[in-house]
Amino acid sequence: LHHRAQQAQMINRLYFQLDETWGSGQSACTLIAKLLHSDSRRVRIEATGHAALTDDIQLIQKFVESGWSAETPKDGESIYEEWYGSLALLNAAARDLISHDCALERMSPRLYGRAAKTLSSDAVKTISQRINASINRLADLEPDTATPDIELQFQSTSAAMPIPVSVSEREVQTNDPFKTFERFSESDEDFDKRQKKYFDAFLAFKNQLTDNQARIVLDSIELEEFEAVVEADPETANRWCELFLGLTTGLSNVHNFALLLGYALSKRYPEKTARLFRHFRSVRPLVRYTFGAAGLPLAAVAIWASADDPAIEELRYERLDRAENDDELAQEILAALWEGKENLLFDYIDMKLKTNEPAQIARALMVAGFTTEDRRADDVLRRYKDSCGFLGSAHKVARQAYERNVWSQYWFRAMCEAPDPDTFWRYSVLLGKIVDGRIRTWRDDVSERREPMMTFAHSVEEVGRKRIKKWSELRRKTLFGQEAPDPIFLGVITNS
Repeated sequence: LHHRAQQAQMINRLYFQLDETWGSGQSACTLIAKLLHSDSRRVRIEATGHAALTDDIQLIQKFVESGWSAETPKDGESIYEEWYGSLALLNAAARDLISHDCALERMSPRLYGRAAKTLSSDAVKTISQRINASINRLADLEPDTATPDIELQFQSTSAAMPIPVSVSEREVQTNDPFKTFERFSESDEDFDKRQKKYFDAFLAFKNQLTDNQARIVLDSIELEEFEAVVEADPETANRWCELFLGLTTGLSNVHNFALLLGYALSKRYPEKTARLFRHFRSVRPLVRYTFGAAGLPLAAVAIWASADDPAIEELRYERLDRAENDDELAQEILAALWEGKENLLFDYIDMKLKTNEPAQIARALMVAGFTTEDRRADDVLRRYKDSCGFLGSAHKVARQAYERNVWSQYWFRAMCEAPDPDTFWRYSVLLGKIVDGRIRTWRDDVSERREPMMTFAHSVEEVGRKRIKKWSELRRKTLFGQEAPDPIFLGVITNS
């Protein structure tokens, strides 16, 4: 018991750095270096985290000399220790305290993306060859049909934290009402069993990937990171492109890498990029990459982030045309806003309005409603304010969505300027009732943030995430604010 109390005290000190003498200096450096070899996993994680995020050259050097390696057996798998240890090696490599090749050998493949933006071109070429070997194995892999829905959630909150992984049941469309009612009446014990079933299926899938040296599909590589790999080894990237375009099976396995590659090649080969995106357009990925609280899919983010070119622009407009419900449309627009493509959205609106077809005009109105505050959107919505029937309903929903975002900005600014906690809380409640994913496009524009905002902002983040999720669930059921029709009818409308 005394030993566990000491561990707890040590973890608290490492985490909070309660006194000035603890957080810096030779004695702290020496003590943290010793804790890197602690028997307690939690103590090792906190000590390794210090080495990963510190600017203290002595501590970073001590970590390098500790011989830490992601391959070294430990007391069970620890994602955080593996993550922080690899970050610490990159921290050391950036300061030339360890050779880049040595850092690459000792770090975890989970951070190959980060390494591609930090290490030398030769080391990045080595990463490219390792990714190449994994992709080739992945393309031939036959996953178990019982694989659950796996989602890697890329958030912008902290680049130092591992990417969260969500595991849930794959959606299965059913018309059997008894199955639905069975879920409603599920006991706590049955719920726990079902959750354990998903987790066990995930572990089995992860072991299958490890056995086939294809676990890279569970590793987090972002757009700019994969672009760095492609720039370091363009020949291998071209081979990937030919491989992906030639695939007729196993497309879901390499889906994410195909989209990452498309983004990386878009500046030099936009037409080939468009072919690549289209080849994987209807493919459901083995592991889903999502971005931000709104859960934007990788396909939307990659396509709108790619270089501007007529071939890519045509593909973007096709995605707006093919959105089957208001949630898909809102996500597509949000991805465009993230990448500063407002002008393309308004070009699209103008093009749709000129058709004089009610369905096309309704889609244009929804696009205007899902943008951020802009005079052009105001003009479009004002022009159709007296519409009746189908267009009148679409205009009403679009105007409400537009005004909610305007008020969200107002209440967020009021939160930032709130002089006391009570005022901050009052404005946060108002924001939490209406905010949606567009908050990410303007929240950093408010530079002045008073003490209540700095102190309590984290306490209301979860409320915002829940509201964004709720908007997504509601919009998934509608198109232009009305009940979404069967996709078969949308095919007739968008192709006419």
